[in-house]
Amino acid sequence: MEIESSLDFGKHVLERNNLPEILNVEEVLEQRFQELLEPSEFSMKLNYSEVKYVPNDLSSLKDPPGKLFTTNTEPSLSLAEGMGLTEGIQGEECTFTVITMDSQSKKTYSEIDRVDVDIRSLQTGKATKANITDTGDGCFVAIQIPSYLDRVKSQ
Repeated sequence: MEIESSLDFGKHVLERNNLPEILNVEEVLEQRFQELLEPSEFSMKLNYSEVKYVPNDLSSLKDPPGKLFTTNTEPSLSLAEGMGLTEGIQGEECTFTVITMDSQSKKTYSEIDRVDVDIRSLQTGKATKANITDTGDGCFVAIQIPSYLDRVKSQ
């Protein structure tokens, strides 16, 4: 939009056929285009919040019918870390942590956040679910005991 207005400005200068103005327009336009090339201060913040309704037991008339919970977790930005991601011994516990992140890559947590981890054999393709413990602070501890010696991939 700003480039178009600068080009229109240059076109109008040429149409007026004013020689001093024409000689000066190159400098003016070059300065304006240099300003447009510099990074702007614009910072886009995305919010991927999700809302979930959790019903209460309706057998009690004094309790409200349920609650609304929100989460700002962005699954594609969540991280996994720990030795259990890369190393494991057959029959021994492998542990790693999944950290939930928001759209600003900051650790976040909500009661409705859930993490599922599948440990998939690279040789057989067989998947095994890991046991997940919610620590209540944006970290989920995944524990799996490999029953066979194999190369695996976490999903």
